[in-house]
Amino acid sequence: MGENKKTEQTTLIIVFILSIIIFSSLVGVFKYTSFFSGDYTTPPLSETEKKSDYPFNKVYFPQPNRICDISWRPQGDWAFVITESCIFKTDGYTNDYLISFKLVQGNFSDLKKCSWAVNGDEALVIGSNIVLSFNGTNFTNISCMISNFYDIRLHDVAYNIKDGTFYIVGRTMEEGVSKGLLLIYDGNRITKKIYSSEHASSFVDIEFNEDFSFALIGDWYGKIIKLSSKLDFNEIFSNDTFEIKDVALEDNNKAFFVGRRWEEKKYKYDNKEFIDRIYHRIFYKIEYSPESNRWLYENITAKLPNNKFLNTISFTPTKDFAIILGEDRLALKYADGCITDISSSCEELGDLYFISFNSKGKYGLIVGEIGPYYPKKSAIIKYENNNFKIIFEGFASYIIDLTFNSKKEFFALAGSCPNYIWKMSNGNYTLYADFPTYNLWNHYISHGRKSRISYSSSGDFVLVLDQRCVYKIENDSFTIIYNKPNGFIDLCWIPNMDCAYIIDSGEEIYEFDGQCINFVYKAEKIGGGGLRTLSISDDGKIAIFGGQSETIVVKNDLDFEELSCSISYVFSIIWLPDSHIALIGDQRRVLKYEDGNVTTILDMEQRSPIFYRVYDREYILIQTKGGKYLGEIGMYLYYNFTIYPLNKSFKAKIYSRNDVDMMYIYDYDSDYLYRCNRTVFEKYLEIDEIING
Repeated sequence: MGENKKTEQTTLIIVFILSIIIFSSLVGVFKYTSFFSGDYTTPPLSETEKKSDYPFNKVYFPQPNRICDISWRPQGDWAFVITESCIFKTDGYTNDYLISFKLVQGNFSDLKKCSWAVNGDEALVIGSNIVLSFNGTNFTNISCMISNFYDIRLHDVAYNIKDGTFYIVGRTMEEGVSKGLLLIYDGNRITKKIYSSEHASSFVDIEFNEDFSFALIGDWYGKIIKLSSKLDFNEIFSNDTFEIKDVALEDNNKAFFVGRRWEEKKYKYDNKEFIDRIYHRIFYKIEYSPESNRWLYENITAKLPNNKFLNTISFTPTKDFAIILGEDRLALKYADGCITDISSSCEELGDLYFISFNSKGKYGLIVGEIGPYYPKKSAIIKYENNNFKIIFEGFASYIIDLTFNSKKEFFALAGSCPNYIWKMSNGNYTLYADFPTYNLWNHYISHGRKSRISYSSSGDFVLVLDQRCVYKIENDSFTIIYNKPNGFIDLCWIPNMDCAYIIDSGEEIYEFDGQCINFVYKAEKIGGGGLRTLSISDDGKIAIFGGQSETIVVKNDLDFEELSCSISYVFSIIWLPDSHIALIGDQRRVLKYEDGNVTTILDMEQRSPIFYRVYDREYILIQTKGGKYLGEIGMYLYYNFTIYPLNKSFKAKIYSRNDVDMMYIYDYDSDYLYRCNRTVFEKYLEIDEIING
């Protein structure tokens, strides 16, 4: 009996894991969570490069995005470079550049910080709502140890040498109110402690004192909190008009913090009164007074030069001095009560975010941007003796789209100029094209939902859309096949044909016949809102085009037709399998198209319905956003021309198994996994069973 139960639990765990993996391939680029690896070694500088005015290397990552942290092992032999979606390893540097990189893991969402255990064999990497544990060889996602982690946003992590645990700070939501959050990971489990105060709270920074007897926590909502070794919270500073970014301890009795304060300003416009917030930077010192047994504060903002805002303050390990960094290459040195502007030697830089010193404090590595003009690029800058030297140049943009062919190669398309097309096959990346076009980013379609780069139905070639051109990639040839000043924003391939419909951001519809792009129709009734999305039935006979308008355009065997209906903004369109019936997602409605008629079949309080279909299954899951809490998700099941509410609003993710007629919904509030198909919606598994099983 016991063996059967254990076998059943093992099966359930496998099912759950498989569902997560398969789900990642369905929901798009920002949820694509496969892990891949490969070596990215920087070649030595050529003699020409060494003599040029641009001496640092160019290292291309397959995920070009902002660098968030660089964290060296305590032994100092190598470091993790954390970007927003990938973790890289660098094994050292020279005076000119970082030596080599290896992609350790990706793709994630919104990674932020890394902290090492003192032995150098363990590390913790955190993101907004993800925690990764590193054991010296592999990473493990341990986010499932945190209950209700959908409402959590994590900001900083630090290692406590005294008790051998990692301390993570952030915020959680309770009844719509932000509260400070402390998580402690001891290697086996994560415990949670919530800070409740009269006003909102969100922990953004934590720093231990020299003997690890206490820590100071910076709270975004204007508070400095002392955390005792017994995990008691003691508020030592508070100002409701402050927003604190960073806190640094000089010794056990003295600390500094930076941030900004706001004041309300009333003004009138068009005979209406408005209130706006005006922001000012702040730089404060707080010091413990044994006589009064209190922490006293002093405003030293007036000692700062210029008016630039501050991002961070960090002392060297030996506490000789501190470096203050901020916007527009602001770099200040604080020592013995004096502040010196040292930014004159870094004119090519932009905003500077934080600095990480080596163990002896002789130099530091700064993460910032190369600026001041857009598009800015992430950079790692070496600071030593008041001099700055760029040792790594990053990227200006984000991956905004990818597409698969039958061989599981994909092309990843970066956003802003300069633009890169990457090809991946068997875990290896090749820089496929580098072209300085106008801008591949379009703010209307910046969420990875549309197809700006897409394989043809046969998989023989790729089309790329940007704001001015259409490019075709075939047999390693990269050519422009169409120029258009106002650009295209979406395309949809006709099933089983290397032909596609393409729409611009206005009213025009084009057709790609495999070789050329031709204008075919202008939607007169669409109006200024323009077209935004399109979808084609499984047999390729009917296409629907929608946008910000009360009109949709339907293309059938005969011609284009414009239909007026109760629509304000078409978010998504999905066709029922092997039919000429489509569901249309409007702002707060689901509509059905059939035989030239559009009817409303569901009005909802939530917004932005998105549809999920599992291959040729007859049911569709509808996910909506909004509700009482930000990010709350409503669920509806569509089957046999009827929509069934699933009786509650989830804060959830959807996991789909494509080999069976079943979907899984993980609810963050209850830690339950539900499953549903056209006949079943039931509580399936409590997540604790997986953790403890």
